[in-house]
Amino acid sequence: MSKIYGLLIFILISTLFQIEALAQRETYRADDGTQVDVNIVSVDPDAGRNTSIFLGYFGPEGAHILGANHYKPGKYFINGLVGKTGAHIDGSIFFATATKQIKLKQSVKMTHNTKYVIKVPALKHRSFGLHMGANMVDYSKLVEATGYHSTTGVFGGFSLLKAKHTHWKIHDSYGEAQGTMINRLNADIIYYFNTESTYYSTSDLEVGTRKIGARLYYDGKATIWSRQGRLSINYMLGVGINSARESIPLFAGFGVGYNF
Repeated sequence: MSKIYGLLIFILISTLFQIEALAQRETYRADDGTQVDVNIVSVDPDAGRNTSIFLGYFGPEGAHILGANHYKPGKYFINGLVGKTGAHIDGSIFFATATKQIKLKQSVKMTHNTKYVIKVPALKHRSFGLHMGANMVDYSKLVEATGYHSTTGVFGGFSLLKAKHTHWKIHDSYGEAQGTMINRLNADIIYYFNTESTYYSTSDLEVGTRKIGARLYYDGKATIWSRQGRLSINYMLGVGINSARESIPLFAGFGVGYNF
């Protein structure tokens, strides 16, 4: 029996040492020359907060207030938006990914009134792949209506995604922070169909709408650096030639999200 207890204690101690080893300890020199011991928990985007649910006001076509997305590093990214004008869903499937090690400048808090600025490591993923999706929009439901019709669009093109993540703890201190950043650049050609008028005559509908459009936009999120890293700023900015000929070619989006 004593041998069994001894074996269990040995396994427990070994496990604790392995867990401690997973958090790699490094010493960094702050801007003022102070040495700061940091336990690097993770620098891999695989360990990031890659799922997000967010609220705000977003394009790319119509007005969307609720969104969600998920990133599988090096594999795919899927995104959905809903709002009073309709819905939008898109996804990126990646076939090429490159990884680069970078340094992120961070302000670390040692005590209540002492902070140091250090550079901590992180991995950046760059992925390239196909982008595709669909959107349904009713232009008459916009506050400033740019058309009086509803339509469905399907689109396809390419995506370039950049992702980075880091998670660290200050050795012998309560200081801890993690952050994830994911950004995409999407370029698409759009085909519109099922276009129905809510006001126009048939002839006006043909004049006021188009069947082929294009879109180039940037979207992403950045979690707010904190112990849990769950809150994020979500954003979007781009240009597009949409179904409504009178629509403004610029669109944007901004909101806040919860990540896990």
